[in-house]
Amino acid sequence: MTARAAIHERIEAVRARSPRQWSTLDRILPQVSGWAVTARSARRFRDRAALFDLVIVDEASQCSAPDVLPLLFRARRALVIGDPMQLQHITTLQPPQEAEAHRGAGLRASWLDEHRLEHRRYSSFHAAAHAAGETLLLDEHFRCHPDIVGIANWHCYGGRLTVLTDPRSLRRIDGVDAVQWLDVTGTARRGHNGSWLNQEEADRIHLSVERLLKRLPHGSTVGVVTPFRAQKELIAGRWQHEPRVRVGTVHTFQGGQQDVILLSLVASDRMRPSAVNWLSREVNLWNVAITRARSHLIVFGDRDFWSVRPGMPHALLDAAEAKDGLPSLGVHPEHSDEDVGDRLQYLLTDEIPGVLIDRNATVDGYPYDFDVRRSSESVRIRLDHGASTGGEAARHLRLALGRTALLPNGVRIPAWQVWDGRTERVVGRLDN
Repeated sequence: MTARAAIHERIEAVRARSPRQWSTLDRILPQVSGWAVTARSARRFRDRAALFDLVIVDEASQCSAPDVLPLLFRARRALVIGDPMQLQHITTLQPPQEAEAHRGAGLRASWLDEHRLEHRRYSSFHAAAHAAGETLLLDEHFRCHPDIVGIANWHCYGGRLTVLTDPRSLRRIDGVDAVQWLDVTGTARRGHNGSWLNQEEADRIHLSVERLLKRLPHGSTVGVVTPFRAQKELIAGRWQHEPRVRVGTVHTFQGGQQDVILLSLVASDRMRPSAVNWLSREVNLWNVAITRARSHLIVFGDRDFWSVRPGMPHALLDAAEAKDGLPSLGVHPEHSDEDVGDRLQYLLTDEIPGVLIDRNATVDGYPYDFDVRRSSESVRIRLDHGASTGGEAARHLRLALGRTALLPNGVRIPAWQVWDGRTERVVGRLDN
């Protein structure tokens, strides 16, 4: 039987709920080497250990350990992929129910905690990371504008991400900052479903969406994100027939992306302190909300209310109000060496008549060491001090070249060339 015939036979058996479902599956497995299923579809395969050579669990931070155990049972090897800084799985299991299940199975809560297997507290990613003993961080980011992902990089990932997004590839409004805060003094009140809404923020968002749709490049998309279902429902009705606009809670946006994200914070003095405290400390929720935006992130909230409270909303306010960008929120040169910089400035000033030089500048969220100008020509220089001690030289070079390519008319100059007095690449660019 050919693979195509086996697939069609399997489809018909499943549709008809035929007793032949298992036999058709047995025939198709040798023919089809790759399968894509949801975490809860393992029951569609025989409960046979090591049925698959490799099982890949994606978005593992959104799956509980019980969700993936049936898949892992069927795997010879497993690759577990996830982000513990994004939203975890949602469960309706209450603490007393979980405690009762633990006792019934004879499992101590301390053992489950040690192995990251508590259902409510840990995801399957936590359990797999503990079992493996170490994780590999996929640290190169290509989606969001550097000023946007810089917030998440600093506050959620400890600055470990290497940002390589090309701003020229983004659909954006020229001359408009990537991160903005629109001050709205509104009132938070309860919606009919017990969630919170803010009419003033909703009205301002409607106006902003209308303006964005007129100004954004063709094909751009807009997302409106809020932590509260009542606010989502208040805004969504107006845009349900506009395919370029998507409105939802943060949970519904996980895994997605839009060119522009409008983030409605909702909170005001009328909101219960417990709800405000929840908003302030939900780092994972804000990480997801922020990193859905590719080109522009526009935050709607009461500036006076959030400026005196800690947490991610305050961090968003700081990022939006940073006049020249915050170096700590972006990507940095890997080393600083004033002696090399001083010597390069001396060489350029000596060799290029009429040259103007600015040091330590930033363009589109990317820092560089020198902006060298003469007449209408400009060169942006990144000094390369080489790989750090113990670092991988090949990867360092790849990233250094990649970062330089992201700068308009960018030039990479290794430090050794500065000490050798070689500036011909810069001179040549300015002479063209």
